[in-house]
Amino acid sequence: MNKYAIVTNACGEDFKQLSMFTNAYNSRYATSVGIDFFAFSEAPKDRHPAWAKITLCERVLKMGYEWICWIDADAIFVSRKNIFDLIDEDYFFICQADGGVNLKYNKGLPIEIKSKLRGFEEHKPAFCLNSGVFLLKNTAQSFVFLEKVYNETVGGILLWKKWAWEQMAIEILLRENPEWRDKIKLHNYGKIWSAPYSVINSLRREDVEKYLEAFAVHINGDLPLIRKLRELKSASLSFEASDSLSGV
Repeated sequence: MNKYAIVTNACGEDFKQLSMFTNAYNSRYATSVGIDFFAFSEAPKDRHPAWAKITLCERVLKMGYEWICWIDADAIFVSRKNIFDLIDEDYFFICQADGGVNLKYNKGLPIEIKSKLRGFEEHKPAFCLNSGVFLLKNTAQSFVFLEKVYNETVGGILLWKKWAWEQMAIEILLRENPEWRDKIKLHNYGKIWSAPYSVINSLRREDVEKYLEAFAVHINGDLPLIRKLRELKSASLSFEASDSLSGV
């Protein structure tokens, strides 16, 4: 059995269509680095589909993998490097600091969540991490972590009824459980993935090389970015996905 696996999920017609292309990239990436790949299409019955990543990560860990990597359905691996090279056995959860990407959303953050976030300030980013791509170790602590994330509440109300879903639940747990901070590793923004929202229509080769320094790119639901990356034929795409993307 392989030691590592990549996990993703796409639910809803828009994401299912997008995942036809992102899964083509990501499955070929997994093959290129010798990693198992699982692509699901599920959603919890009682909450937003984003929460499925928690239950699916738990399911795949129970298959016996030593580490798994989650990647959102609207992101693609673009690196020659193996994402599992980031493994550090001193930690059970490895993710990326957000770098201020969510600053513009702070004004819409519910007051009950603002008050829950210790040290939250209006002018600072709401998140300290971005859970679109992360590594998770098969350890008892990880299963406790997943359970607590899934059941996080704010003022006695399940967080899934509020804003930001599992990402904010992870944020709250990290801030409210300082003992976990020593077991959760956050890389600087751009180390694990990047989000080129503003350059999709004017992407140049130098822009591509900048964004491909990360392991993955968040395409934010925009197929034109995949098309542009394919047209530029960056050397960083060591696996051949162009045939599967001929319809993009």
